[in-house]
Amino acid sequence: MVSPVLASSSPNMRVKMVDSRREPKRALMIQHLVQPLRSSYERPRSSAVSSDYTTQPRALTALWIGLLLVVIVPLLGPLLPFTRPTITGIHILGVMSGRIRYTLDSQAYSAFTAYIRQDVGFKWLRTFGIVALVILWERRSIATIGWRRSSTLDIGIVLLSCLTLMFVRRSMDYYFAHPAPSNVQLGVALLPFGLRAAMVVTAAVTEEVERGYLIERLEGLGLSVGAIVGIAWTVFVFEHAASWNISHAIRIVPTAALLVLVYTWRRNLISCVLVHLWVDASVLLRLSDLPAFLFHH
Repeated sequence: MVSPVLASSSPNMRVKMVDSRREPKRALMIQHLVQPLRSSYERPRSSAVSSDYTTQPRALTALWIGLLLVVIVPLLGPLLPFTRPTITGIHILGVMSGRIRYTLDSQAYSAFTAYIRQDVGFKWLRTFGIVALVILWERRSIATIGWRRSSTLDIGIVLLSCLTLMFVRRSMDYYFAHPAPSNVQLGVALLPFGLRAAMVVTAAVTEEVERGYLIERLEGLGLSVGAIVGIAWTVFVFEHAASWNISHAIRIVPTAALLVLVYTWRRNLISCVLVHLWVDASVLLRLSDLPAFLFHH
């Protein structure tokens, strides 16, 4: 039997019939595009709700130990054993015509290199401690600290974040004078490539795991999003100020803000690790992206 609409000779009726068939497809397409954005706000947040900490002493103890590992230890890192010393064996004599003149005490620099290796190991040990705390003590999945599958939107955010940070870095270099590297920065720039690559991977993974744990557990305490973002950003900046210097910390302020906001929005550590990896690799693995000086002594 032929449908009356299809049998009708009116062209308007045919157009209307075709549009009505396409409308559900358009609605589904729009829903498919909007759903990832909507789900980022609707997805359940940290499973460590505040009631757990008031009713379960075990969870509260684990929380305090975790906060000690991700907040107190990084801020006190330069004062603890097995961390980077400020004595590198390098003494900068001056900068002239884009060149740094310095002296190098080989024995002191060898000790500095050994400390760098110990620092890398110490960061991984601390991160494994956090993961063990989540799995063995809290009895929770690593998804509760952000290790979740990445979506196409997450990959797009990684690319957009890298482009944004590249633009911000170029703008800062253009409008603000790039300070000469400190003794520690120069010492790191002179390290073997393999050790610098280990530093890049270590910082990208360990620092993002710590930040994911911090944000998720602070949210479990019932803090507002603004307070959580402020605390996570402050810890990140002050940790770098303690490990490097104030000028370095100031220059990473935009990076810290972006990484905290990306995680708060998407709750995906892999995205943050990739962005962090690109930021550090573009600096530590290419001497030209450190202050564009020619190092010699």
